[in-house]
Amino acid sequence: MCGCGLRKRKNSLVCRVCSSAMQGGAFNGNWAGGKTHHTRGYVMVKAPGHPRAENNSGYVFEHILVVESHIGRYLLPKENVHHVNGVKDDNRVVNLELWSRPQPTGVRARDALEWARQIIATYEPIEQKLGGGAGESNPESETP
Repeated sequence: MCGCGLRKRKNSLVCRVCSSAMQGGAFNGNWAGGKTHHTRGYVMVKAPGHPRAENNSGYVFEHILVVESHIGRYLLPKENVHHVNGVKDDNRVVNLELWSRPQPTGVRARDALEWARQIIATYEPIEQKLGGGAGESNPESETP
């Protein structure tokens, strides 16, 4: 008998149910702790159920998860993360910048103003949390 109480498969230590359960994740000989590398050099992390998880694999780019964790929310659809030093697997917070795609052209001035107000309300708290972004100087924090 298997540890779960079902009958073991022939020439096996476990039953059919337990054998199926052991095929994925940490039971798989190729399991690398939930991390893998994308073909373009980015690190990906297993995060099933995440809004940006790839359909069948459940993997999300690690740099997205790092920034989301740091700002305390999921990225918005028009946001992306940039690696400051260009090294795609350097996912330290200090090397990551949150970018937002700009407002499209051909917008009325009053709509552009409303959009700008929304951008400020959305990103001002995040910039304060991130410390103004990597490589930028903040005149208010500099001492003469």
